[in-house]
Amino acid sequence: MSAPRVRLAPRAGAMRGARALLARVARLALAAARWEGGLVEITFVDDETLRRLHARFLGEGTRTDVLAFDYRGAPGPVQRVDGEVLVSLDRARIEAARRGHATIEEIALYVAHGCLHLGGLRDESRGQAARMRRAERDVLERAGVPYRFFPAVGRRGPGSRRPSKESKAAFSH
Repeated sequence: MSAPRVRLAPRAGAMRGARALLARVARLALAAARWEGGLVEITFVDDETLRRLHARFLGEGTRTDVLAFDYRGAPGPVQRVDGEVLVSLDRARIEAARRGHATIEEIALYVAHGCLHLGGLRDESRGQAARMRRAERDVLERAGVPYRFFPAVGRRGPGSRRPSKESKAAFSH
């Protein structure tokens, strides 16, 4: 299996100095989850954009921090990417301030989480959530990002949701 390919498509100026770290986190997470697709694009958006997408594809009109879309095998024209992870920079700033750590650490968590979802990890049950937390911790520590998000590995993170019938390819944290 070849190394996962990642492209970061941040808002202008939002990711100064962090692009290499976030790309590494994404590649490590995709490899850990045994992603078998091609290119994954990481896109940084605001809370309102992600809330609208959350409502459209998962039927949840609430804010979320990350959405992941697996486009492999999707009907229609040939996709330019096999997967996409959308990260809310607004949510990352708010949560980082609330938790008392750097915003880049929160963003790295969201990137890892979304990429792990693309590779098939879920967090809907207690056991799945524990596996997701362990994978997040491993990926972030391997990337050099301290893991200080959930005190007890295995505790469910905020708001995991199941995909709606409209889009089985969308996963939310």
